[in-house]
Amino acid sequence: MRGGAGRDPPTDASWEDRHPPADNHPFPQDGAYRHIGSPAALLLLVFALSAQAGRNEGRGLAALAATTPTSMFYRRAAFVVAGAIWSLLMAVPATLRAGSSEPLLLAGGVGASMAFLAMAIAAFTGSAFAPRMLLLVGWYAYFAT
Repeated sequence: MRGGAGRDPPTDASWEDRHPPADNHPFPQDGAYRHIGSPAALLLLVFALSAQAGRNEGRGLAALAATTPTSMFYRRAAFVVAGAIWSLLMAVPATLRAGSSEPLLLAGGVGASMAFLAMAIAAFTGSAFAPRMLLLVGWYAYFAT
């Protein structure tokens, strides 16, 4: 009875040719952060950045913030820098595992651009809903490529 339950596979040479040993890595090494870690981190950033941008750019807070000596430009720039740093911190484990700076470069660029888009859309609309919807569409496009 060939191939029955509880039987070991045949040990001839053809078995090894047809079934090469699996790697010890649970994820592929080439582009693993780009296709697994980066979209996961970006999804977290989409919700966090859109919520915070909506709070910062709300009509009541924007009017109140205009009375402070700090310019709106500096608050928005600090928001973009904070988004990039947060994204960079989430990429540190992938960078250590990969042994290269590619995940850090990708995370810094993606985090800064998403923070900038969240802030710009929230400044234009004055809410957190519009940036979240547009960034989710952008996240899906990023994840699908």
